[in-house]
Amino acid sequence: MAIATQHSRELDARPPGPRFGSIAIATDRTKAFRQAVRHSGRVRIFKVLLPILAVATCGLYVVPSKWKFEVAGNEVVLDAVDVTSGDLKMTNPRIKGQNKTQGKYDVRAVSATQTIADPDTLNLNDIDADVINASGETTKLKAPGGIYRSKLEEMIFNQGVVIERSSGLTARLKSASAFFAKNLVISKEPVEILLRESVIRANALDLYTDRSSAVFTGNVSVHLVREASADATPAAPQPVATGATASYQLDPKKPIDITSNSLEVDDVKKLAIFRESVNAVQGDFNMKSNELQVSYAASDTAKGAVAAPGAADIKYVEARGEVVVTSKDNQTARSDKALYDSATQTMTLFDNVTVAQEKNIIQSDSAIINAATGKTFFQMKLDKRLKAVFTPKGAADPATPVKVAAKPEPVKPEAGAPGDLFASADAKKPINIEARSLEVDDKKQLAFFRENVSATQGDFNIRSKELEVAYASAGGAKTAGATQSSGDIKTITARGKVLVVSKEQNASSDKAVFDMKSQTVTLTENVIVTQGKNIIKGDRLVIDVTTGKST
Repeated sequence: MAIATQHSRELDARPPGPRFGSIAIATDRTKAFRQAVRHSGRVRIFKVLLPILAVATCGLYVVPSKWKFEVAGNEVVLDAVDVTSGDLKMTNPRIKGQNKTQGKYDVRAVSATQTIADPDTLNLNDIDADVINASGETTKLKAPGGIYRSKLEEMIFNQGVVIERSSGLTARLKSASAFFAKNLVISKEPVEILLRESVIRANALDLYTDRSSAVFTGNVSVHLVREASADATPAAPQPVATGATASYQLDPKKPIDITSNSLEVDDVKKLAIFRESVNAVQGDFNMKSNELQVSYAASDTAKGAVAAPGAADIKYVEARGEVVVTSKDNQTARSDKALYDSATQTMTLFDNVTVAQEKNIIQSDSAIINAATGKTFFQMKLDKRLKAVFTPKGAADPATPVKVAAKPEPVKPEAGAPGDLFASADAKKPINIEARSLEVDDKKQLAFFRENVSATQGDFNIRSKELEVAYASAGGAKTAGATQSSGDIKTITARGKVLVVSKEQNASSDKAVFDMKSQTVTLTENVIVTQGKNIIKGDRLVIDVTTGKST
């Protein structure tokens, strides 16, 4: 009995609760695990807080020695800590970390506060931060204050921030969020980027510190100023373009203003891409397009920076989509694509090219305008032919697109004698020209139409292998040298199997000269005139195109 009683007492002395069976044991273990988790959490918090609270309990409100500990994998260093009303006030806090691309960041502040209820958030004052990418390039961020979220490795600059690069780039942002682990700074308020004399403005900015690139969005405005290196060897002077081609040349000494809906700058590739409603202006030169790519060569001082392309030499400018280039004297060029090479001073237009000045129009598949040589080349693909129209002053607008008048068929032989029966041409009607290619030499003021050329004015038509147009630039430069009004055209010279066709007569020769001032066509070399069955051969024939008389 005594043994039984003792055993009963031992059983009664056990803690209350289930005592036997697998279910009871599992229940005890679950409770124990939960208690352990809560205990571990308290331990992590108190590892930091208990020493501080212990000092505060002893009546010491400031910890005089440096504190160094780790929060969310980041090193935190403090000079001193105050405890006031449940908040921690830190002196000279410093946060160091490393991102996934092996870059580093170092955030310093004069002071910071942290609530015990939210240990993952620091409110910093007088911030000075460095973000160093894997290549050793540094981005500095300075702000009067900000909020650091340790778990996200995010710094919220809600009082403005200034970002500086050693290259001279300066960004002034009203607000921004810096994600140190992602090498990304985002601002959704209007921004201003300064690179010495060049300025970029936009409604928002994404700045990537690891690869020196940035994306600007919303009302992008860029003022580009070319900067020459102070110790650079002076370049040999480039030929000065004159006449029409000068209108399609960018002046390296003048600033360029570009607006668009967005801009992406990749300083590694040295490429700036403007997108949507792009408009570039330099003096009288204006280019509009859906997209504009600017390739530039950065100067030594701009190494590693998100540089405005104007801070260095522009190499290429490529426009895509509904390209419209306008310049002085009402000159306009349209195409699907345009490429400007600053080294050769060449503007190349591709696909659906239309060059116009007032009522004068040239249509082709491509056009190469060389400002250095003063020459322009218009070409067509395969067996297609370009079309041009020159309209006299005071004449009605030509149809657009250019419609070349039907070529009169050679007359059938009829009985009768040859006479002065060439059809008269109306001097006020447009001159329509078709050819395989066109070369314009603006310095010599000559235009050469080549391969299966046909020129028509009213019922008067000239066909030849080559057609040379000599013009005078009245009152300044003209569009690509080729779209002069017929009032400025001096002569039209046809060479190689020349055929002059009118309603009544045909005349062939090796050469024909159309004098615009006298309104006469002079045929020389192997001249043959045909009217019906009558044929006349000679060395020279002069036709008055206003009266139709020939001599």
